[in-house]
Amino acid sequence: GGALAGMEKTGLQVDVALESVARMWFKEEYAEAEREAVSEAQWEITGRREDNWIPIFVCMVAYPGVKCPLHVFEPRYRLMMRRCMQSGQRAFGMCSSNGYAIAELGTLLYINSQRLLPDGRSYIDGIGIKRFRVLETDSRDGYTIGRVEYLTDTDLAPSPTAPPESALSNCLRLAEALETILTTRLLDGVPPTTRAAIIQNFGDIPHPDRAAPHALSNIAFWAVALLQADVSSGGLLLYAARGGARGVLRYWARRAYRAFVASKRDGFDLSLQGLGYRMLQMTKTEERLQTALRILEDTLDQAPRRSPSRESAGTRSRSSSRGRGSPPP
Repeated sequence: GGALAGMEKTGLQVDVALESVARMWFKEEYAEAEREAVSEAQWEITGRREDNWIPIFVCMVAYPGVKCPLHVFEPRYRLMMRRCMQSGQRAFGMCSSNGYAIAELGTLLYINSQRLLPDGRSYIDGIGIKRFRVLETDSRDGYTIGRVEYLTDTDLAPSPTAPPESALSNCLRLAEALETILTTRLLDGVPPTTRAAIIQNFGDIPHPDRAAPHALSNIAFWAVALLQADVSSGGLLLYAARGGARGVLRYWARRAYRAFVASKRDGFDLSLQGLGYRMLQMTKTEERLQTALRILEDTLDQAPRRSPSRESAGTRSRSSSRGRGSPPP
């Protein structure tokens, strides 16, 4: 059982019939072996055997349900990614920083794929899984590790076995409204090449699903991540959607300044990312969805509609704004 569980966690081939027999007839032994395999993998990555220690990539704000492509070139993060892949864990934390300390909140990312380059650099295709709070930090071979607490929204927390129906229905309604605005107002008429770049860098728009209440916030994170990247790239997607980019950028400049001032109170200069970080701080799915819906509606309504003669423009790939992949030394 121990050998089978260990092989499974490291990605080696396991005989399916033999594994089924072990799970059926040696349940306790197999479960214990799985715990030991996870503990060994955690030890390899973090040097700790206690629960909930993870490696942390200190770079930027990432979001649950949103893709996070990375170009990894710093030696410390090359080592971290190699250990994540070799151990079979394929997961690490992502946190922003103010240059002196990492943010209290972050997102656990899962590595969908890794493309290694001959010189040791790599391209990581990651996606956000869930939020966490950093309880304490340490370092291992140059990269940060942290003991974390995983977070769950309070309004959709199981009570005792399922979220309250009224809260779930309201959140589902808000998520569906957000999906409609994204598809019919922001992305409708976007050139195919731009849409392909958006999917490549952010993933598909998360579809609201009543059967997955814990994931209803993902579409809110997706919308805000897209808007932030677009404004950082010059507001071209919003320009294509509404025309009059100047009005949009003035609106976002005011909002960004307010986010900057608010973030200063907490000691973090997050500027444009301040809005996304505050959404990580929110404890209710409904509040997060309402915020994203209001921001998207306000942003689209701020700018005048483009004239019929205006030629649509695309938005630059997020990979260009995230291309560094690693924080500056």
